[in-house]
Amino acid sequence: MRRIEGKFRGPMQIREDTSFHGMIDGDVSVAPGVTLLAHGKIAGDLDIGAGATVELRGMVAGSSLNRGDLKVYGVVRGFMEDEEGGQTSMVDGDESEGERRRSRPRRRRRHQPATDL
Repeated sequence: MRRIEGKFRGPMQIREDTSFHGMIDGDVSVAPGVTLLAHGKIAGDLDIGAGATVELRGMVAGSSLNRGDLKVYGVVRGFMEDEEGGQTSMVDGDESEGERRRSRPRRRRRHQPATDL
């Protein structure tokens, strides 16, 4: 899997399995059968080809058109549309063990009142 980091001006076409960390200022198209792990922001629309898989841990400022499998752990600000057998699932952060561990509030120690000292 190819790893890309940084800020890029779009549009961008993903043609091979990719792990992306950063921001794309424009639209993103994912080719059929390709996997995209997106961590960050897509400041445009997301177009997912047939049989492609996208795991979004971040934000899409535009809309998503899905013909594959889209798992959203973040936010899609526009419309989310499934076509041709596409499946979109919104995953609550508490469903994954890693998210559950990070989202638990730390226990606060109760200080003794000054009258008890």
